[in-house]
Parts: sequence; structure tokens; C-alpha cells
Amino acid sequence: MPHLILPLKLLKIQGQGIHLLITGRINKKPARFIVDTGASQSVLDLNRIKLFHNGKAVRQHEMTSTGLGVSDMKSFVIDEVNLRLGKKLFESMQFICLDLANINQSFELIKIKPVDGVLGGDFLLQYKAVIDYGKKQMKILVPQV
Repeated sequence: MPHLILPLKLLKIQGQGIHLLITGRINKKPARFIVDTGASQSVLDLNRIKLFHNGKAVRQHEMTSTGLGVSDMKSFVIDEVNLRLGKKLFESMQFICLDLANINQSFELIKIKPVDGVLGGDFLLQYKAVIDYGKKQMKILVPQV
């Protein structure tokens, strides 16, 4: 399987280390994602989903989510998301949708543009992601179609 090498941006968070940022496209529109190896699932921000989906159904997820500074958060699911990273189009993906307002408000305070979602462990594991901090890039394996 061929590798796809994706550039990463290191976002310096004042006194709190860094976050990894990757840019791509959701349904052909520019999108920004935090790469989070500690997140179990990939997430789209419930508040920003309307920027990418015109009336597509977001349905309530049967489970609540934990993490992101809260212990009990309603979650939603959206299907048929087309995500482009570099030259690769990942078609008809499913994402969990959560309210990421607390993250984006924190970013706003330190003049970082909002993020549209998080690429989590589900995506990173499936595509065998390797993060190279020195080169500021992430390598993933992508199947030939």
C-alpha cells in the first residue's frame, strides 16, 4: 500500500504545550482538524457542521461521550462525510458530532482560528498513522482503489 505524507502545523498553546493541526476538506470546503492520538474517535464540531453539510441528517448517538473536559455529553452521528487529506479522498466516512465550543473558545482567546474537528484514534489506527514531529508531517497508509 502506498503512503500519503501530510503536512502538520504545530500550534503552540501558551504554557500548555502544542496541538497538531492538519488541514483538509470536508465535502470540498476547507477544514481544520486537531490530530489527537488520545481521542478514541474522530469528531466534527456540532456547531460548525452546517458549514459543510446542507441539511444532511445528524442523528443522536445512542451513547453519551466523555472527555473534552466534561463527563457526560450528548453526541450525534453524521454519515456520508467526504474528507480530503492531501491527494486522498476518504468517501462516505462517519463522524461523531460533539459540541467543541469550549475548545474553540479557548483557541480564540490565544488568537488561534477555530477547528472543525478532531482526527482521533479510529482514523489514525485504520490508516496506520505515523507522526514525525521533526519533519512536521504525518504518514498514513492508503489502499489502492
